[in-house]
Amino acid sequence: MQAPNLANGLKSTVMSKIKAILFDLNETLLHQRRTERSHIAYTYAAAASAGWELTFEDFEQAWLSNQSNWQAQWMEGIQLLRRGDLEAARQALQEPWYRQNIAAILASLHFPAPHSLVEKLTWAFQDSWMGGLSLLPGSRTALHRLSQAGYPLALVTNFQQADIIPEILERFELAGCFEVVEISSAAGVRKPHPDLFNLALEKLGLAGQHQAVLHIGDNLVDDVEGAHLAGLIPVWINPDQAGGCGSKPCPSSSLPSLQELPGLVSRLEV
Repeated sequence: MQAPNLANGLKSTVMSKIKAILFDLNETLLHQRRTERSHIAYTYAAAASAGWELTFEDFEQAWLSNQSNWQAQWMEGIQLLRRGDLEAARQALQEPWYRQNIAAILASLHFPAPHSLVEKLTWAFQDSWMGGLSLLPGSRTALHRLSQAGYPLALVTNFQQADIIPEILERFELAGCFEVVEISSAAGVRKPHPDLFNLALEKLGLAGQHQAVLHIGDNLVDDVEGAHLAGLIPVWINPDQAGGCGSKPCPSSSLPSLQELPGLVSRLEV
């Protein structure tokens, strides 16, 4: 691959140091304005319309308990990763589809969970999620500039409803930017496990070239530590540009937004 010239979108004759760029989705490209409680309330309203008599408080508690159980399991997976036990970590870092969560929530409430109701609540949640999304400043422009300059781009993100991702990308005019899209629920494993990153690199034809690939994301564990464990170059999106990494691996680069990414890529190519 030739080194892209981001100033004019044309390739030069110098070989590129960066072979591809991977991106997280939530709070990297898109921002979620609504709170989790508002999503729960929207989903509960859909359930209430089905005629059940469960209180919102009971439904919310079951929802939060389900999330807490997954968070505990994922934290165990992260600790296993840090100890180098990739196979055990993969089992702990499995990613459910959201309909599985809805079914589990209803089961914990001893409420009948026919497929039709599970789907109704799943899509009610996703409608709420979609309604709260907005594009972060500079995201589309940065992706288009990098893509037009010749960099292969991939989306690598944790998301529990992979079948809604195409609609999200179309809505924000991002669908044509990515050569590869890897979603945790479809892959069965979530970041920070290296497997999700590796799947994207294999599909890009870059297996074994990890050190020439950037991963851009906002989460110090899922994105920065995950990219580090996978052998990629992490770039941390840190809007406040404040605070350190604590005990976690620090990225070599930190940006307040994607608006600065094309400039960083140009500097890395020098």
